[in-house]
Amino acid sequence: MRRLIKYLLLILFFVIPNFAYSLQLGISKRTLGYYWGAQTTLGPYRSYGSFYINFLRNAPIEVMNPKQEYQIFTRLLEKIYTPHYFLFQGTIYPTATISSFAETDNPKFFNRFNTYFDLNLLRAVGGGYEEPYAISIFLGNLIFFSRDRIINTLNRSERKQTGSALGGFLISGGHWHIQDNIRIDDWWYEILLMLGGSLNETSVRRIEWNFRTGLKFHQNPIPADVASVTIQRDHSEWKYRGWSLLRNSGFKYICHFPIGKDARHLPFASRHYFILSKKYPWPKPIFGINFLLKFGLGVDWEYIKAFDRKQRTFFSKETSSLSWVIQPNIDVDF
Repeated sequence: MRRLIKYLLLILFFVIPNFAYSLQLGISKRTLGYYWGAQTTLGPYRSYGSFYINFLRNAPIEVMNPKQEYQIFTRLLEKIYTPHYFLFQGTIYPTATISSFAETDNPKFFNRFNTYFDLNLLRAVGGGYEEPYAISIFLGNLIFFSRDRIINTLNRSERKQTGSALGGFLISGGHWHIQDNIRIDDWWYEILLMLGGSLNETSVRRIEWNFRTGLKFHQNPIPADVASVTIQRDHSEWKYRGWSLLRNSGFKYICHFPIGKDARHLPFASRHYFILSKKYPWPKPIFGINFLLKFGLGVDWEYIKAFDRKQRTFFSKETSSLSWVIQPNIDVDF
């Protein structure tokens, strides 16, 4: 019973803070003719703070009312080689950091969360991320979304921002890497072409997407240099009460292809990460706010140099490794 209570407390510890995940605190202004802004998002799986600026003075802000998603992608790809925005961002992955630091520095404490079928709850909740943090710069373009909103009985309307999208080149780096849930010293950097964004229509729906492809290089010989592809999409519909495979659901898929000298003795694809999430609406709004209970379940298969937990060192040859990923969540309609 004590172990069951401990597991429930662990799950609540990671679920409850996610109320802040949908609270994106931001500011945007125009100073001396330059449009700039900053934003921060806090959450148990990923938290970040960013600053962006349009380096064209007195440049107009591009605003669109997207009817179809392909219109957004087409517009961003048309401008991919003429970047107008610079963005600096710092990102941390709290659950992955807690899990990897615990197993690396305090394995006795980490092993307390072992359950059946070789499932460790701490690792399952923190799985899927390859570093505790990342520092990034982005060169590309931003598009802001807006739509008309009726504000009184006279049918007067105003324009309201409902989200944004960005497309361009992202360069990230850091000095720690997570392999087989073990933190290792490793100066790494990554160069990506990305398309991402979110459309948030309050009380109606929220759609988020993220497409990335690029190269990742490591100073430490333990992890392999790879080319990667990431596809992610998340859909929330606050008043939908039925069952649908696509509505109120989400997924994320990552595939790694080893490159350089590491590709000689590794399979064509050395990693497949896939997680599928399903959302269930809370029966009634609380204080007028809609809630969606979200549960994500996935697997992370890798062909890597695994960690020998008896000898406390990495094996010299690569082996197949499979781990479960569990991500409980709460989406809030703010």
